[in-house]
Amino acid sequence: MINSSGKMFTPIRIGSVEMRNRVALAPMSLESITPFENSYLDNRCKEYLVQRAMGGVGLMIVSCWRVDEDIEPMHHFHCNILTRGALYSIVELNEILHSFGAKVFYQLTAGFGRVGSPHPPGGGQPVAPSALPAFWDPKVTCRELSTGEIDTLVEKFGFWAGELKKAGVDGVELHAHEGYLFDQFSCAVFNKRTDKYGGDLEGRLTFAREILHAIKASAGDNFPVVYRYGLKHYMKGYFKGAVPGEDFKEFGRTLEEGLEMAKILERDGFDALHVDAGCYDSWYWPHPPNYMQHGCMAELAAQVKKEVNIPVIAVGRLDDPEVALEVIDKDKADIVAVGRGFLADAHWANKVRYGEVDQIRPCLGCHDACTGRLFNGKPMCCAVNPTVGRELDYQIHKAPEPKKIMIIGGGPAGMEAARVGAMRGHDVTLFETREKLGGHLVAGSVPEFKKDIRKLMSWYEIQLRQLGVTVLTSTPAGLETIERQRPDEILFCTGSVPLVPSIEGIDNPKTAHCIDVLNGEVTLGKNVVVIGGGLVGCEIALWAAGGGRKITIVERLEALMSSGPTVSKENRQMTIDLLALNNIEIRLLSTVSRVTDDQLYLMDSGFNQSRMEYDNLVVAAGMKKDDRLFLEAEKLFKNVRRIGDCLEVRNIQGAIWDGYEVARRL
Repeated sequence: MINSSGKMFTPIRIGSVEMRNRVALAPMSLESITPFENSYLDNRCKEYLVQRAMGGVGLMIVSCWRVDEDIEPMHHFHCNILTRGALYSIVELNEILHSFGAKVFYQLTAGFGRVGSPHPPGGGQPVAPSALPAFWDPKVTCRELSTGEIDTLVEKFGFWAGELKKAGVDGVELHAHEGYLFDQFSCAVFNKRTDKYGGDLEGRLTFAREILHAIKASAGDNFPVVYRYGLKHYMKGYFKGAVPGEDFKEFGRTLEEGLEMAKILERDGFDALHVDAGCYDSWYWPHPPNYMQHGCMAELAAQVKKEVNIPVIAVGRLDDPEVALEVIDKDKADIVAVGRGFLADAHWANKVRYGEVDQIRPCLGCHDACTGRLFNGKPMCCAVNPTVGRELDYQIHKAPEPKKIMIIGGGPAGMEAARVGAMRGHDVTLFETREKLGGHLVAGSVPEFKKDIRKLMSWYEIQLRQLGVTVLTSTPAGLETIERQRPDEILFCTGSVPLVPSIEGIDNPKTAHCIDVLNGEVTLGKNVVVIGGGLVGCEIALWAAGGGRKITIVERLEALMSSGPTVSKENRQMTIDLLALNNIEIRLLSTVSRVTDDQLYLMDSGFNQSRMEYDNLVVAAGMKKDDRLFLEAEKLFKNVRRIGDCLEVRNIQGAIWDGYEVARRL
């Protein structure tokens, strides 16, 4: 058991404000939980925060608030705007959060700058420190902010900080990371100004310094102000990120400059530093996917801590309790900020504190339902926790009448349905043909960069055991089994089976499906060809890379990961960059037309043919639902339903959400 008696759960001060522990809720685009037309906290946002305060958080950092909407109108993006009306909600929320012992800081942003939308509706010509190419459309040039506009922003920061203090807010954090407007002012790559706001590092930090002084003048010297920034940008150029371990020349902020910034920010009077890395051009750093190690930016915080005496907040996949505890106990940082870990489990902090780490539902680093939904105009949620942002509406209540529920299939949909059904008070029996629960998660968790899926399977096994679910592994269930069981409800979670393309000679002994390869049923040679450039095919290629292997992906579409469930921007970009780093050959707009014992015949979109030798042909061409048993059963029994891949082939999120939605209504 992890020892939770260390420093993490001891008090600490940021300026004049004492936190009960050293756990912060990282700002997680909270504003995207609420509908676009809301410019202040609604009950969905409030309850999301209240649940995390109840779960033991010491500091709530509430994102992300604008002080002005005229200089840079960005109506298409989720971003709360401070108004008199918003203050009423802020007052009420603060009172509730304080009742549970949490301190509350509000994150304030100067705007998007070059990363704002350059086109209507909702957007327009972005503003920036200098005339830069817009991130989303480099053909558009950003408008340089005037000194008058900068003065207006400084004044409004001061005014609204004072109003927030009156509303009971304990402090603020400046949203100065990830390549937004604050970050652009501080970095020479983006700031080409020749006035007092440009030039050397001291000049480029003038904007932040003036805002700090305005806040202190309005809210008082004892009102804490945190500066969140990326210590290093990991940029190889505009629109080009660098992955961990890559040898490259930094195009953006260097480590040395980031450390010098820390000393200047402390000197200027900031009360704490919240340290991460990256920007939009390297978006997988501020939003680290599953490929990143847990605690991937903790060492950056540790370097800052050596340079300053004010508190340092670390962030970046710190949802692994052992890693988070080590960061505090080894003085790498004073506070750990956990974001997506609190999406997956609102009570993360208390479970760590009381040594119940095996009860923590893990984040998978997939971004499917958090930033993935945000960028598709949908409310932010969590792939493994469908209650996020709807905690009140999605509470589990005891069923008025317990039922006997039979679940056939122990993949993610079946496990989640069994969990929720048992919480409702039903008598649940789960049948699984294989020796182990998990379905395709078992194979999917084999790569080391997918190890959090193993944690999820372990979590489900513990939950089902504690809830008294009858789990029958190595037990196929058919129509006769249903007849013997005589259940009130039947859920078919029989998943999916591989799609095999119709290709001449594909039944060759050298051909294998990706699931069989991951399960260790196939030994790979030195020359491996993967059919299918979806996320699964790309991850198979990354997993198989190394050891002198030559890996080739053959994809019929014009881009990788362009069909099937949407892959989030950060995960997709890091996958592509890792493929390049590992020298994996990509053949787009191409298909395998024929397979022989020693050669593959390929055809591109221009009908040009080529040949290549191979040792293994790995098929990752998708899956199709396996609903055969369901189609037979629905003719014979009542109350028959199918969920997960058996209903529609999707991803882990789709399966878990099906299980939750259906079981909570049975």
